[in-house]
Amino acid sequence: LERDGETSGSPSLVAARGRQIATASLHRQSAVLRDVPSGDVVAQWSALGPPTALAFGPDGQLVVATAEGVLLSLDANAAAAAAAKGASNAERAEKTADRRVLATGLAMPMGLLRTPRGWLV
Repeated sequence: LERDGETSGSPSLVAARGRQIATASLHRQSAVLRDVPSGDVVAQWSALGPPTALAFGPDGQLVVATAEGVLLSLDANAAAAAAAKGASNAERAEKTADRRVLATGLAMPMGLLRTPRGWLV
């Protein structure tokens, strides 16, 4: 994969699983999910807040912690479906169908680990 400043911004976080790689940009407060073999963008999200940690969760979702103390679950299938219908990143951010808040009030989360009991932040 090549760095794509237009789509990915300046990626500061990376997570990989199987054929997928996710990057998050602190500067753009966004995340992008790509298919590794093709390099195609599978889904992208904006208006997340400054991401501080990134990990893949169960069922294919991407989990992002932000400097604002929020833990978000991002749904690639919902994001891709909304994009296919012509919804912009800004419209999807407003409707939040492709993201779910898992936790708030976290004190500057700097890492994520999935355990059988849930997320350690």
